[in-house]
Amino acid sequence: MTNEVLSKNLTIVGRRFPKVRKKIASANLASINVEVEQNTILVNGIQLTSNYDRIDEANLQAELIPEESATAFVYGVGLGDLCDVLLKRKQLGKLYVCILNIDLFVHVLNVIDHTHWLSDERVILLLSEQLKEVYQPFAAVPAELVLADEESAQIRDRVILELDRDFVGRLHRNDHLWFKESIEENSEYIEKDPSLDELSVPVINGVYIAAAGPTLSEHFELLQKNQLSNTRKTLIAVDAAVKPLLNNNIIPDIVVSADRSSRLTLTDVDFTKLKQTSLVYFPRISLELIENWPSDRYCVYSFGELYNNLDKKYPKEKLYISGSVIHPAIDLAVQKGAEEIILLGADFGFPDNQTYASGQGIQNTEHYSTSSDWVLNGKGERIATMLNYRGYLRDLERYIMSKPDVKFVNGSLKGAKIAGAASLSIP
Repeated sequence: MTNEVLSKNLTIVGRRFPKVRKKIASANLASINVEVEQNTILVNGIQLTSNYDRIDEANLQAELIPEESATAFVYGVGLGDLCDVLLKRKQLGKLYVCILNIDLFVHVLNVIDHTHWLSDERVILLLSEQLKEVYQPFAAVPAELVLADEESAQIRDRVILELDRDFVGRLHRNDHLWFKESIEENSEYIEKDPSLDELSVPVINGVYIAAAGPTLSEHFELLQKNQLSNTRKTLIAVDAAVKPLLNNNIIPDIVVSADRSSRLTLTDVDFTKLKQTSLVYFPRISLELIENWPSDRYCVYSFGELYNNLDKKYPKEKLYISGSVIHPAIDLAVQKGAEEIILLGADFGFPDNQTYASGQGIQNTEHYSTSSDWVLNGKGERIATMLNYRGYLRDLERYIMSKPDVKFVNGSLKGAKIAGAASLSIP
């Protein structure tokens, strides 16, 4: 790391951003493979920028930030083109640039002179660990989101989640007709079924939340013993976890179901085993499930425009949801006063290349082992995942941060590490 270009860049970084300079000292350049092309570089086979018109690409990325913005955030450095484009805006007062891969950043400093933008007083160069949230307005270097290092994974996922929100919004709008059909189909039960204020949930001894991830299988014995305990914890299960639980003679106290896909996992369940189990459901679930439930039912809504009109007609309490049914299951426990919540099978990925808990009746597949998407597990190891799972995880972490008075425990080290939840392996 001694060539002239690198030395010039490091001099500026050292003078203006000592934290970044200190981090650079521990960089491992051998961790990535870099090949210089005509107009860009290849990083582990991924093209960092366009090889044809880098500035045109940077201008396109910059369109995410309004021209009139006095402050902007950039996630990823690339080859500095996005920074150059944004700094041409005279009204821009501060440009925060977040490094997503320190090893890559050193390689970039080694091949191109970046002193022109690094020395600009408007630029604040940041390490990913200095940011806990995604700040608006922002733009990102797409390739660098893929190449983010482990320390930057959390902020990377939150950037991707924010970039996807517009798409998700369109998806919900497209799903509006399905929602209306569900409301019409289930209207009799939505009207007459009570809301959560009538549901009693004993939480004094804590609550288990059973999700349907592979590591749920590790806890069948624990949950069997819990059923017989004089100080038993309440067991709240997501709908997809019901079948493997029943197959192991574990009866949940409450089942939470959010949409029609639940009938895919509850079709061949012996409903007679659920006579003491309450169902908490959102209006989008299948009529078949509602009609066949053998015990008490409670209808709930989520926050958002889809439920506003319905709430005026049939008022119900609301539970937090963000793509996954595990969110409202957890929020239910919190709203009922739980001080300790233990998450079982909340893997947000595919430990041991497994996709589901055993006993679910769904074939496990191993093709996810080749996925480019990953999260760190409780042991600090990478496990395969999907982009939407990472989004669900980051939203859960946000939720946990907002509940400082509740103790959250992640029951397995094999599944994704959940920030804010104690990573304790339960015997």
